[in-house]
Amino acid sequence: MKNILKATILVLITGLILQCAPPDKNTTISGKIDGAANLGIILEKVTPAAPNKAIANTNADTEGHFEVNIENFEPGLYILQVGAQKPMLVFNGKEKNIHIKAGVRDLGISNYNVTGSKEANIFQSFVSKFPTGNIPEEQVRNFVDTTSSSMAGMFMAFTRLRVETNKPTYDKITQRFASDYPNSPYIAGYNALVEQARQQTEQRKAREAVSKIKVGELAPDISLPSPDGKTYKLSDLRGQIVLIDFWASWCKPCRINNPYLVRTYNKYKDKGFTVYSVSLDRKGQEQRWVDAIEKDNLTWEYHVSDLKFWKSQPAQEYGVKGIPKTFLLDKDGKIAAIDPKGPKLDAAIDRLL
Repeated sequence: MKNILKATILVLITGLILQCAPPDKNTTISGKIDGAANLGIILEKVTPAAPNKAIANTNADTEGHFEVNIENFEPGLYILQVGAQKPMLVFNGKEKNIHIKAGVRDLGISNYNVTGSKEANIFQSFVSKFPTGNIPEEQVRNFVDTTSSSMAGMFMAFTRLRVETNKPTYDKITQRFASDYPNSPYIAGYNALVEQARQQTEQRKAREAVSKIKVGELAPDISLPSPDGKTYKLSDLRGQIVLIDFWASWCKPCRINNPYLVRTYNKYKDKGFTVYSVSLDRKGQEQRWVDAIEKDNLTWEYHVSDLKFWKSQPAQEYGVKGIPKTFLLDKDGKIAAIDPKGPKLDAAIDRLL
């Protein structure tokens, strides 16, 4: 009876231990790399906007065999560094046994065989089609848009496409990726990458605007609607001397400057001079814009705006960082002076008449 009781307790304890044991979260990555005898092998996880993180480090044996065990293996983009070769691999984090077979020199052109990972196969099969490493953007976009693996598509976009010229593709694959991997840190990394690209694009545009907006250069054309919906093009005013005035109804320095602008307009309007006013008012404040025109007696015809506030396209093209900002154009549409004020403005107009 005692033996039966002991056996029963042992079975119960064994069952309890088995039930309470944590699930096996280890992943084994092994391989046979010909020509990699005794070489160091490092597995790094690539994270956007942060340094790569080494998660495994070992040495191949004399025949190029290696094996590493990783706990809590996470989905992501990885680099397998074997000597000087650094092929990229994509894993979904659910793999248990991954095996890689290749020649050490073939790793540099992603010519390797991998078993145990669907995502890694999809990624490798596409990259290996381009042994020189030069993949046309059109081919990359097509892969990203059509691949069955959002993981492979996400990292192909990350590593091969410029955000500033491929944002729709990035947004599309990121939505798929976020649906499949909602807690992935790569999503925040993507957002940081997009923001960085936006800032770089704005800075580049500002630099380009500054380089274009110089005395003697042809002023970039502007074509925008007036408050009543009529479109006025700056280039249609060729043959006249034109003062481009960037302003806004909410800008106090602009409103203070307006009486002086009116005086100049009235002085020269019958001699071939006019003002082309570009407002940086915003959508929803159209009436405030109209009221300011009337109240300040800005009687010239050419009042335009895209109602985009500081994101006004002409303001960006002209490198406008503060208002009021003016550009005086000669009869050929070339910039004759930048920010002339008071007597300097009158003198500049007199020279051009």
